[in-house]
Amino acid sequence: MKKIYNILLFCAALLSFMPTVNADEPPYREGTGKGKGIAYSKTVDGPDDDGIYTIKLESFVTGSVTVKQGWPADIVLVLDVSGSMNRTYGHDEYEALPSAAYSYDSYGTQELYYRYNNNYYQVTRSTGGIVTTRYRLRFTAGYTTYNLSGTGAQRTGYNDGVTSPTETIFTGVLYKKTQSATTRILALKAAVKEFIDVVKANDERSGNIGNQISIVKFASGYVSGDDGSSLAEGNERNGSGYNYTQVVKNFRSVSSAANVTELKNAVDALVEGGATQADYGMNKAMLLLQQESITSRNSAKTVVLFTDGDPTSQSNFERAVANGAIKNAQTIKAMDAYTDNEQVAHKAVVYTVGVFDNETDNIRKYMNNVSSNSPDADDLDDSYTDLGFYQNAGNGDLSGIFRSIATASGGAGAELDASSIETIDIVSASFELPEGTDTTDIVVKFAKCLGKSGDYLTFETDTTQWDDNPPAGQEGHVSLHIDGNKITATGFDYTAEWCGYDESIGSYRGHKMILLIPIEMAPSAVGGLGTDTNGPESGIYVGGENLLPFISPDLNLPTNIHIKKEGLAPGESAVFDIYRTAADEDGVPTSPVNWVKIKTVVVVEGLSEDSTVKLRGLDPNYAYKIVETGWSWGYDTTNPLDAEGKPMTEVTSDKLIENPFTFTNTKNTKGKTIINAESAVKNDFGAKTATSVDSKNTAPKAQAAGGTN
Repeated sequence: MKKIYNILLFCAALLSFMPTVNADEPPYREGTGKGKGIAYSKTVDGPDDDGIYTIKLESFVTGSVTVKQGWPADIVLVLDVSGSMNRTYGHDEYEALPSAAYSYDSYGTQELYYRYNNNYYQVTRSTGGIVTTRYRLRFTAGYTTYNLSGTGAQRTGYNDGVTSPTETIFTGVLYKKTQSATTRILALKAAVKEFIDVVKANDERSGNIGNQISIVKFASGYVSGDDGSSLAEGNERNGSGYNYTQVVKNFRSVSSAANVTELKNAVDALVEGGATQADYGMNKAMLLLQQESITSRNSAKTVVLFTDGDPTSQSNFERAVANGAIKNAQTIKAMDAYTDNEQVAHKAVVYTVGVFDNETDNIRKYMNNVSSNSPDADDLDDSYTDLGFYQNAGNGDLSGIFRSIATASGGAGAELDASSIETIDIVSASFELPEGTDTTDIVVKFAKCLGKSGDYLTFETDTTQWDDNPPAGQEGHVSLHIDGNKITATGFDYTAEWCGYDESIGSYRGHKMILLIPIEMAPSAVGGLGTDTNGPESGIYVGGENLLPFISPDLNLPTNIHIKKEGLAPGESAVFDIYRTAADEDGVPTSPVNWVKIKTVVVVEGLSEDSTVKLRGLDPNYAYKIVETGWSWGYDTTNPLDAEGKPMTEVTSDKLIENPFTFTNTKNTKGKTIINAESAVKNDFGAKTATSVDSKNTAPKAQAAGGTN
């Protein structure tokens, strides 16, 4: 009965954390650039009684001829080269290889890794021995070297290894590195060079119509003698190594292979150093677009501002610098750009791309105000609508963001027919498809376009009116494919089912496609406020290019924390105190920080597979801290690792990427004390893994003896 009661409490907690809803949210979003005319809506409902959420993904096109453009693009890349661009970006990723037998010779010169205590260590070859040569495969963790042996690893010893280079040393799983952490400047260079390639490909596909790119770098002030009005090219730094804000390259047509090489070489030559005066960079972009050779062109005028820090002439957020960038962007967004085939006039657009570990409220306002999410902003405020013109890459896919912007910038698009378009939704790591989900569990329906209300088309809203079968005239049914957490839908003829007013019949016509996708919270998900439901690669693809990336609907979820202890011997236990303090919407503690102890938990070896205690359904309005309160003097303890792979000094939930938190014991030379648990009972969360008591109660029966960590 107690377990059922706990489940009911957890379900009640889930119901209190409903999806975030913005009352000003438009009924659907439309693409820009080559994605113009494509529209989508993505929402999420739930959970139901089984904890299942439902993603509702709707898509359609407006007009019988979609994304057919013939105008070139004039693009200014405004790139941050401040000193903070030398910081780490991304993280290492590894892929398990099939289990195999490895000898000294068969391993050869491979660069493979062994997973030990949830970390990855490079395996190298070694030979040694006094009388007989011994052949070894080994790795070093911290200051300790381990030899692979049999199916595992052991600390090095005198007689370790085998006596023949062809004899099997180890049989098991090794890993290859598929992605390495890099620096922000190197990630930016890779993303920008790929951006140039995509813009060139767009140009070629459109018959070499003359897409152009200019590059501006910004950090500190202007070079000596420049009052801000110079468009002279350069890439200079002062005596302290700080970059001047300069036009690195004026517009170059990507129709020329030599120009493409010149642009890429200029990107490679950028070096970090200096402040973050984005107002100066946006001033240069404005002047570049005001050149007569540009204003006279019927071209899609685009500015892409990239930055990784506060707008400042020093180190902290400066409102004057932010407002200067916003005002320059306002001038750019008011510029005439091009008139399309339907004689509709378009203005210049500004994209902003950030790499922020801690996106503050001021940063969020600033980046949105500079971008075309806020067309008329002239000062820092919260008057913006999320239309997709600002994206924070964090430690995510910077190249993917630049690629999607490039795809939307200049050149002819493609016909959206049944064979050329893919609607792809990738469920974020915080969620997963329910176990056993196949394509029959994903519902496909169609809704008729009925008319227009204000600026937006209207559709059938009563689900009983939705049709399970493709509209008349469609060639074949929609085809679904599931690959892990990636769902792909193809076969809907968007061109045939374009939505809008058809003068030939005197009424509105067309259908939108609706996908209903079930998801549930992943076991390893941390949860919290504003949890993304889709991955960054989700969107509507044409010819393999993401013309309309989806903006992820967020869910407010309870916080879940799993505490794992590795290195315990049978019968040993570890004690943890749980604290909480008020947090902002990103789960970061707010000032003043006041950690209050709310619970003590004991992790006991031998009562579960992995010695893990799971705290679920915690209030997401708080940040949580885990402190191990006592441990044997015979062990050294390593705290869980942060996003950069370093042990956390303070173990807090805002630094947790996915569960579990893993605390690891390593025997030291002082000896060892066995700590016997007197008893272990099922905790409040139904798992026979630990004793759990409130802080106001007496200490738990299973306690750790010995000194503190």
